[in-house]
Amino acid sequence: MNPASNLYQLQKTDTEIKKSDQRIAVINKTISNDKRILSAQQAVKSASQNVLKAQQALRTIEEKSKEVRIKLESSNAKLYGGRITNPKELQDLQLDVASNKKRLAAFEDKQLQAMIGLEEAEEAKEGAERHLEQTEAQTLTDHASLQGELSLLTKTRVRLLSERNVIIGSMDSRHIDIYDQLIKKKHGTAVTPIEDNTCATCGSTLRSATLQAARSPKEITFCPSCKRILFAG
Repeated sequence: MNPASNLYQLQKTDTEIKKSDQRIAVINKTISNDKRILSAQQAVKSASQNVLKAQQALRTIEEKSKEVRIKLESSNAKLYGGRITNPKELQDLQLDVASNKKRLAAFEDKQLQAMIGLEEAEEAKEGAERHLEQTEAQTLTDHASLQGELSLLTKTRVRLLSERNVIIGSMDSRHIDIYDQLIKKKHGTAVTPIEDNTCATCGSTLRSATLQAARSPKEITFCPSCKRILFAG
């Protein structure tokens, strides 16, 4: 077989291997860079912290409310217990009761707001947890699709490498060395087909002698213009 034909087939195989490698790299990067679950987990963590803060705030208000209620009950017991008859002491107790009633009413309002805040925080946490579950399910589905593609690409790459070894095994090492050098110099296109007596890559018109040489069963011929290996087809 014409050596240029083998080299052209080698180039097509290498191109397919390169495409597979590029896609494999993209898939691996996509999977490793997928931060959806991490972001959803962080949202749950933040929501949980907000619940703890709301619970603490409610407990603090409840404790202060309890203290005021105890003071109020104590003052009422003294006021209506009949033991205190001094007008000045009775007046002070009345003022103290009135003051504690106002404080208790204020704490009860704050307690109501704290309870509402806790309820909202718990609802937000539940929403974040549902979102995490949905995100994990969707991510698993997306990654399953990518993993499936990755598996097929890996198998394809193994097949292509096997084909490449077969092609190389049937070729002259001199021609392979030239091909390898041109692949690096010519941006991945070492072999170019001939179309309508011209180089398909650079468009240069080829002379009859060059066209004839490109069909040689033993040697390779180069485009006089772009210096790539000519494949006569």
